[in-house]
Amino acid sequence: MQRAALLIPLALVALAGPAPARQPSGDLPALQAQRRDELARARRLRADAAAATVEIAALDRRLQTMVDDVAAGDQVLASQRARLAALNAHEGALTRDLAREQAASGRLLSALQMLSRRPPPPLLVPADKAVDTVRAAILIRALTPDLRRRASVLAARQTELARLRRDAILSSERLLTAESDQGDRRAALEALRQRKADLAEVLRLDAETAERAAAALDDRIRALGGRPLDAPEAPQLTAANPAGRSRLTAPVEGAPRTAFGARSAGLRWAASG
Repeated sequence: MQRAALLIPLALVALAGPAPARQPSGDLPALQAQRRDELARARRLRADAAAATVEIAALDRRLQTMVDDVAAGDQVLASQRARLAALNAHEGALTRDLAREQAASGRLLSALQMLSRRPPPPLLVPADKAVDTVRAAILIRALTPDLRRRASVLAARQTELARLRRDAILSSERLLTAESDQGDRRAALEALRQRKADLAEVLRLDAETAERAAAALDDRIRALGGRPLDAPEAPQLTAANPAGRSRLTAPVEGAPRTAFGARSAGLRWAASG
C-alpha cells in the first residue's frame, strides 16, 4: 500500500510535464530605457516634421505673394514690351525717311555735278555754254542753304536714330532681366519647398519606424511580465543632431571615471568584464 501511494504522486508529476521556464526579468530596465529612447526619438521626429510643415506653409505663402507680384509685374512688362514695340516702329519710320532724304540729296548732287562750278574764259566758250555756267552758279547759290538744311536734318535724324536704337537695346535688356529674375526667384522657392517637403516626409517615416520599434518593445516588456512606462514628453525645440537626438549617449552604464580637469583629456568610462 505504501509503495502504491508513492507511485501515484510520481505518475501525476510525470503527466504534468516539466514546469515552464520563467523568463529572466533582468532585461526589463534595458528594454524600458530603449523604449523610452524610441518614443522620445519618435516625438522629436514628429516635432521636426511639424516644423518643416510650418516652413512649407510659409513658403507657399511666399509663392502666392510672388504669383501676385508676377501678375502685377506682368503689367509693367507689358508696358515695357509696348514701349519697345513703339521704339522699333519709330526706328523703322526714321530709317525709311532717312533713306528717302538720302536718295533725294543724292539725285540733287548728281544733277549739280553735271554743271561746271568753274566756267572757262568767255572767249573760248560759246554763248550758250556761258549761259549754262551762269545758271549753274545761280542754282548752286540758291540751293546751298537748302542743302545745308537737309544735311542738318539728316544729321539730327541719324542722331535720333542712334538714340532710339540705344533705348531699344536697354529696354530689351531690362525686359529680359526682369523676366529672368522672376523665373529664378520662383524656381528657387519651388526647389526649397520641394526639399522641405521631402525632409518632412523622411521625418514622418522615421517617426513611424521609431513608433513601431517602441510597440515591439512593449510586446517584449509585457512578455517578461513588466508594464511599459510612459516616456517623458519631448521638448518643443527641434533636435539639432541626427536621428532625432539632442544629446550624446554614454558608451557604457555608470558614471565616468575621469572628467574634464587640469590633467584630463576628456570624459572616460570604464567597462567591467
